[in-house]
Amino acid sequence: MTYRVQVLIIIIYFFESCRANPGMNWEKATLLLDKILINYQNGVVPIFENKAVDIKTSIVMNNMLPLEDTPQHFSLDFTLRMVWNDKRLVFDEINHDIYIPLYAELSKRIWIPSIYFPLGKKGTFHDLLARNVFVFIYGNGTVKFTQRLRILSFCPMNFNFYPFDIQECKFKLSTFPKSSDYVRLNWSDVPIEGSKKNLHIPDYNEVKITTNSTTEAGDFDMTYDVLVVTFILHRDFSAHFIQSYFPCILIVGLSWVSFFVNYKAIPGRVSFGINTFLAIVYITNSIRLTAPISKNLRSLDYYMLFCMIFVFGVLFEYALVGITDPDFSLSWRIKKKKNLDVTGASESSCQKSVTFGPIVFNTGDQHVIDNCSKIIFPLAFLFFNVLYFVYHNVHPETVKRFTAW
Repeated sequence: MTYRVQVLIIIIYFFESCRANPGMNWEKATLLLDKILINYQNGVVPIFENKAVDIKTSIVMNNMLPLEDTPQHFSLDFTLRMVWNDKRLVFDEINHDIYIPLYAELSKRIWIPSIYFPLGKKGTFHDLLARNVFVFIYGNGTVKFTQRLRILSFCPMNFNFYPFDIQECKFKLSTFPKSSDYVRLNWSDVPIEGSKKNLHIPDYNEVKITTNSTTEAGDFDMTYDVLVVTFILHRDFSAHFIQSYFPCILIVGLSWVSFFVNYKAIPGRVSFGINTFLAIVYITNSIRLTAPISKNLRSLDYYMLFCMIFVFGVLFEYALVGITDPDFSLSWRIKKKKNLDVTGASESSCQKSVTFGPIVFNTGDQHVIDNCSKIIFPLAFLFFNVLYFVYHNVHPETVKRFTAW
């Protein structure tokens, strides 16, 4: 009885060991590979019973970087996972959990789907220390393939509403040159693995990732399965407000200080106005250098243009003050000379005024145009800002049209 119990314990321990460690030692793996790969042709698609090979595909997102310095492109770092069944590789139909691991060189000896990236412009294999390719062959012929890639892909970005823009980039995978009669490419139950929080996409605070599949016509009237990953990126406006909009607002507000300076201080007001105008020009040029390249004017460009107009308007306002200054009016000089001849009063005791029809400009230390500008300029700039930001928050191409993934 004791002997039978010991044998039973050994058998149970053996099965539990196999379940906990489904991999096998290198000697057994070598013998099995030599056996199943004797007459194996890695260039032949493993079609069984006239059914196309069904490939379940998933992607693990590592990182995504929109390349705005390289227009219309983005870089995607991901791990590609594919699962299919190859009946020629069956070595244990009972124990499906046991597997043979293959690495980069040995994986070339079996058939692996030729994946094509239609929008890809350049690709890189990760080969730090060793090439990041792993293949597992299971007892029932199931093959699991994993490879890490970095693809430079095309994306038609539109920056007309920058920095309120929403970019939509597509990433495609296809089975070229094998048509859907040979290979069927489908998403797995969980097509995108990993959290979007791990993407660390700069300048964008919200990301939505969706997947779908379609077919496209190719050469010789063949159809190919295409898997599509769509990235919808919503730009982070808060950073741009601090870096771009707020300095422009400060410079425009600073230009209004000249309204409180004595209009007779001609050198001070002129130099102050010119310096503020040069400052807004310098800031706008610096912002344009850091903004993405676009052949059209962006929303930020329009905002900076209006800020320059407001600052230039301050200079134009002082020109109006100079035109309406009685010291430059011929009628005032004649009137002043007559008053001095008749009364002998000093120049400082005379009241200065210029008349334009029913409007009389009485001037002392503060000009009436300066007094009006103290109200008109801030209200006009406030109205422009309200109109600008409300428009960009209700426009259908800039509003938040999706929820967090």
